[in-house]
Amino acid sequence: MNGDGSDGNTVWAGHPAWSEYIFLWFFAIIFSARMLFSLRMGQWDAAMIFAAGGILFVAAAVYQRQSTRYRITREAVYRTKGILGKVEYRIPLEEIDSIAVERGVL
Repeated sequence: MNGDGSDGNTVWAGHPAWSEYIFLWFFAIIFSARMLFSLRMGQWDAAMIFAAGGILFVAAAVYQRQSTRYRITREAVYRTKGILGKVEYRIPLEEIDSIAVERGVL
């Protein structure tokens, strides 16, 4: 298996949902609000620090999503993490007893 989903046996392949990284989005929103408050108060240096923090949290969410990939085949479920040094986790389908699907607000 080459890990890119082109083996002809892949049923589904994709990235995690953006809502998987809600804690990163939460901190990015907090930092953005602090940045706007600092701008309103005329504290330009603090605003730049909060802007940089918000950008870092958004970049972390994008990186985490892009570096994680799920793939379902007829034999197993695969989770691949990493961009340069990839690590693949495999769960055979016969080991899966049940599946629960939850739909949240996001």
